[in-house]
Amino acid sequence: MTDILTAIRALLAAQEGGQDLEAGNRYNEDFRYFDFHQDRLAYLFFLLRRYAHPGRKFLDIGSLFGYNCLGAKLIGYEASGLDLPKYVSTFAPRFQAQGIENRAADLKKEAIPWPDESFDVVLASEVLEHLSFHPARLFSEAARVLKLGGRLIVTTPNLIRLNNVAKMLLGRSINWDIRDNYWDGAHRREFTAAELRELVKGSGLTLESVEFKNFNYPNISWPVKLLNRAAGLIFPGRRGNLIVVAGK
Repeated sequence: MTDILTAIRALLAAQEGGQDLEAGNRYNEDFRYFDFHQDRLAYLFFLLRRYAHPGRKFLDIGSLFGYNCLGAKLIGYEASGLDLPKYVSTFAPRFQAQGIENRAADLKKEAIPWPDESFDVVLASEVLEHLSFHPARLFSEAARVLKLGGRLIVTTPNLIRLNNVAKMLLGRSINWDIRDNYWDGAHRREFTAAELRELVKGSGLTLESVEFKNFNYPNISWPVKLLNRAAGLIFPGRRGNLIVVAGK
């Protein structure tokens, strides 16, 4: 999906007055995020293409920088985003420039601000681990706004991934460092595949697939990548990320 990634980079660079994404402008932090997560983004766009048809509507829960919405729009979806008010406000110029609606809501206490059966695909990518409330609420709301025949796609870190197992064997915590504040980017809780199956079941959706995958993050050294690859062949359930697709 390098074509989609290249197109997103070009769109954002053009919006910043032709500057390269590493030029140190006001969005520099999120451009680093873009580069770090390219492998995951490419896989998401591969999945979105699988379900794309003309006129289909897409919602990204946790839209933040807008990459998923931009990719979905380039694929052919009518894309919309949803995030906390402060993030919607911060990135409003980006969404407005691309003609993408991005609404604000706090799902801890508010419903998704669209009517029932509004979307063909709902995405929550790397969102669950940041929630400060029970994720069943997100799943039930996603199910509500999905059309009949629609799909929910969720990606999240795998709680029992290889490096977490190794940390526990060495007596180290697998949780967020207790010395740091639990800011919005902190991982409040990670999940197992069995837990995601229960969340899907509880929402009334039908589980279609659970996949275990190691994304190629650039901060992982080559020895660790080789170890992850070898271990993943023997113990696929210990790969780093979970990708769940559920249907309505």
